[in-house]
Amino acid sequence: MSGLRLAGWIFLTFAVAGVVVRSDMALLDRNAGLLYKIAGAGGLLFAAILMFVSVERWGKWFVGTLGYWILKAAFSLLFRPTPMLLQYLLIFIFAFALCARFALSHPPRPAVEKVGMVIVVVALSFSLPLNSPLVLLIGVFVLALTQLISHVFRMPHSRQKLKDAR
Repeated sequence: MSGLRLAGWIFLTFAVAGVVVRSDMALLDRNAGLLYKIAGAGGLLFAAILMFVSVERWGKWFVGTLGYWILKAAFSLLFRPTPMLLQYLLIFIFAFALCARFALSHPPRPAVEKVGMVIVVVALSFSLPLNSPLVLLIGVFVLALTQLISHVFRMPHSRQKLKDAR
């Protein structure tokens, strides 16, 4: 991969992250006007669509980021143990396991699982400024639910081969 392509992907990642953060700020600001909130919702919707389309590219990187946050939270707990930090650590561990399952599965991935990944990222983007692990917990629960739905409605390979043979 050339350096310019890599730089382009890094720039696009920071741009989408900036849109998500700015949109969150617009939606969470109680003094913001209606037009500002509508623009925030539109920006968040645009970023979510872009993340949905490109989830195969960033999914593995997000798993690595969650691993970093797990290590950081565990190390921070040694010096400053707080209940909220412990809650974030546990939720990050569950998110890591579910996102790793998604990132390590073979493509094509079902659309419902892609939606779950996007919801986790959006939930994380709201959880940090609100300083509430509950929002992230809801996002991780939705990801687990989407993976369960995908697993239940996925046809096993052996039955698929029998169906194709008929």
